[in-house]
Amino acid sequence: MKNFVKIISLALVFVMVFTLASCKKERTEDEITTAPPAGETEETAGETGEESGTTGEDGVAGGETTEPVSEEAPADGPPSGKAEILALYTEVMNKAKEDKPAYKKYEYQEVPGDELNRVIKRGKGAVSAALAVANTLMTSESKAKASPEVSAKGSDMRWFPVYNNARGCLVTDTGAIKSASCEKLANGNYKITITLYEEQDPEPAGSASVAPSNTGGMFYPLSKADIDATIESLPGVTVDYYGFFMHDCTAVLEFDPATKHIVYLDQTMTARVEMGGRIIGINLEFMQELYNTMRCYDFEY
Repeated sequence: MKNFVKIISLALVFVMVFTLASCKKERTEDEITTAPPAGETEETAGETGEESGTTGEDGVAGGETTEPVSEEAPADGPPSGKAEILALYTEVMNKAKEDKPAYKKYEYQEVPGDELNRVIKRGKGAVSAALAVANTLMTSESKAKASPEVSAKGSDMRWFPVYNNARGCLVTDTGAIKSASCEKLANGNYKITITLYEEQDPEPAGSASVAPSNTGGMFYPLSKADIDATIESLPGVTVDYYGFFMHDCTAVLEFDPATKHIVYLDQTMTARVEMGGRIIGINLEFMQELYNTMRCYDFEY
């Protein structure tokens, strides 16, 4: 029975690989070390609504509106148009790639509760058992905060979005943006929030100068080829169909507008998988979502 549940969980959890992709890569000791347990500063970072990348009920970090923003920037102050906001976000992110500041990072995953799960048409009991196992394979928020990764000043920024690319943002099409805002905070810093529209089977940018997908141009989704390989490796699994979707992927960036130095970057991704097939003769048809949250903070230029 133990192996049976494990096989079922793998069939469901293959979609979680995209959030754990960075853990599958080899990291040399001079690139990343583990910080001691986070103290009050790390624990409290990002817990306020203003600095949180947590997805709200409308799927946008911090409850940002999904209404289209004005394309006319004010004469003074932060930009308000999508094009101007995207350009400023890109400038700040590219500068970080070039400057190679020190920073800390943690990342965790969550499976939504029953109230957020999509329709499970068949095999509900098996999938529920798989979800319980899946939760044990993910990194919890508390565990992630307690042991953040530390990137030293001047080290390779390939783990900083966009992954394994010289640029920090490759998105150029404002039509890919669901919502965008830029506000001036009480401390004088700017906070940019950008949410992208849903994409099916988005590909990561890698070292390409032009991103193969909008999501891959700002975030780090898993390649469909990797998902296919994972499915094919599962024993006793027959997949009739599956769809992999990324939606409401949101980046929240606070920075100093004078120096373009980052204070923190939150990125939240929501993955949805629609799948139908058979596992050891049991028919399964379901739709499931997974959340991934990443925070980069304590930047030192």
